[in-house]
Amino acid sequence: MRARETKVIHSRRVEANELCVGMYVSQLPVPWSATPFPLEGVLIRNHADIECLTKYGQHFVIDETRSLTLGMPNLLADIYQRSRLKIVRDDKKEPKPWQKFSSRRYKTCRSLSKELMSANKLFDRIGKIISCLHRDPELNRLKNTRELESISEAIVDSMMGNPDALVWLSKVRSCGSVIYDHTLRTAVWATLIGRNMGLLKSSLQAMNEAILLSGVGKICLKKKDWANCDSLEIDRNFAAWSNYAIRKLSHSKIEPKVLTILANMTERLNGTGFPHQKMKKGIPYLAQIASLAEAFELSMNPITKKKKRSVGESLARLYWCRDSLFDGELIEELIQAVGLYPPGSLVELSSGEKGVVIEASKKRRIRPSVLLTEDGNGNKVHKTVIARLGKSEYEDVIVQKEVGSKRLTKAEYHRYNHAILRYQYGFFMAFFYRLTGVFK
Repeated sequence: MRARETKVIHSRRVEANELCVGMYVSQLPVPWSATPFPLEGVLIRNHADIECLTKYGQHFVIDETRSLTLGMPNLLADIYQRSRLKIVRDDKKEPKPWQKFSSRRYKTCRSLSKELMSANKLFDRIGKIISCLHRDPELNRLKNTRELESISEAIVDSMMGNPDALVWLSKVRSCGSVIYDHTLRTAVWATLIGRNMGLLKSSLQAMNEAILLSGVGKICLKKKDWANCDSLEIDRNFAAWSNYAIRKLSHSKIEPKVLTILANMTERLNGTGFPHQKMKKGIPYLAQIASLAEAFELSMNPITKKKKRSVGESLARLYWCRDSLFDGELIEELIQAVGLYPPGSLVELSSGEKGVVIEASKKRRIRPSVLLTEDGNGNKVHKTVIARLGKSEYEDVIVQKEVGSKRLTKAEYHRYNHAILRYQYGFFMAFFYRLTGVFK
């Protein structure tokens, strides 16, 4: 006689302050009939669910087999909530230096696929200027200086139109140099923060130019100097790139404000930076944004280390350093601007499928648009499918966790780009763009 199969339920008791998004609560301190929840068991989908549950007691039982984000640190849950909330500033506090320049609000005015067309061409231009910087690191030729300024302006313009395009491309494409790939991603994160803050375009252009020029100093570093590049307390050997860059560019035609940003990117808020141990207001605010973006990028992608951190882990590291190494309000702006799953992130869905995030939304942080790469059984998806989480057949599916970032092969890159065209323009328009070579 066949033995009866028993279903094993893995449960554990948690306190109210341990509840976080993705947990499945199977037991309350009170009867379920006394609550507004229709079923005996509830999946926590947002902070409002947590607030509602804590009204009925301080101890809960969760079902680990039905939880989506088992073991998710409370700090990440806090960061997830902060990425969705509007920043409210205390008027009683002393105003920050950048507040008088941050009154603008930029709106996305171009579709992802349309912006990708321009961003692809911009990447080709970036590759050319990087080649010029390798040949002429001191920028003795005025033509190279003007082209660098033009590219900085184009990066800002692209990020204003639709930030997802360059965020996506910077994570899945290479411009030909590991160090300049790093500087480009840093420039993209910094512009994203500035865009969220509403800073002037001219300020963002100067900051971008400084970040791209940081590569001039970083290519002078030896391999051992990069050993602790992902340390938030900046390493003296790594910080030496700033002196190298300023020395090389001292006779160039670069604007003084750009060199000022460049010279202060290795400083820290509490005076532990280099070379002058400046503190707080002594560090220009654009340099503070640039150094925060650099620390965020190096935390995720250390140059000489194979182990990488997820976006959430990197944000959590920076969050612990708020108002010590970096300004707390700037970290809040970073969290708001980036979210937990920016474009280019390789994620696993609650359905078991895996894919690459191609478009994010502030209103739907855990329900972005995902280009599927693997099905629920781990098999590679050959037919290109873009899942819009929260809609149609993916209505109840959310992102469960980030599993890394994906550098695409050339074939994958072209296939995914054409999939994005079909996603937003339909088959015939996508076929036209592919036929004419407009979108390569």
